[in-house]
Amino acid sequence: MPEQKSNTLDEVMVEIYRAIYTALESRLHMIGSVIDAESRKEILAQQIYDKGDFYGNTGYVVETDDSGMTLRVGSNERHEPFVLGGKVPSWTPIAPLKSWVERKGLSWTDKKSGKLLTVDQIAHMIQAKIKREGIAARNVFAQVIANREHTSVCGSVKKTAFSLNKSEETVMVFEEMVIRTTSPENSFYEPIFPI
Repeated sequence: MPEQKSNTLDEVMVEIYRAIYTALESRLHMIGSVIDAESRKEILAQQIYDKGDFYGNTGYVVETDDSGMTLRVGSNERHEPFVLGGKVPSWTPIAPLKSWVERKGLSWTDKKSGKLLTVDQIAHMIQAKIKREGIAARNVFAQVIANREHTSVCGSVKKTAFSLNKSEETVMVFEEMVIRTTSPENSFYEPIFPI
């Protein structure tokens, strides 16, 4: 008889863990969809839109394994690190800049002579500025997470600490839950919810 109670208790505990697991996974999908929607709004607000590749490939994915659940938000575009993290002052290839100037239809006039500058001249001016000043970071995902600092995405879970630094691991501490945010090469922010 005691073995039967033990089996029943084990079955109940398994069901409780499954319910918790399902609730966490559901919550991660909700958090991912909120961050995705708000980051898309921020992308449009900051006019981070050229051909639409970055915007169109922005999203989230919830991954589960034996060690926990992971929510990844970001874009899978090759140029994502340069959009999110900016670029240090350095040389930039001219061909993509020429294409960008043509797509944008930029038209600049030389202040001294009053003559219209060519696409090639404009692209070289932009290249020189990037070499001199770099490109400012515009990490929309970090901004969305920071903006949610006071209005918690997690509903009733009260956030007690938060900081975000692109080059280091950041730890956000919630009441009973620890979320680790890392920023790997591809700039995806990776909150990890241990089970």
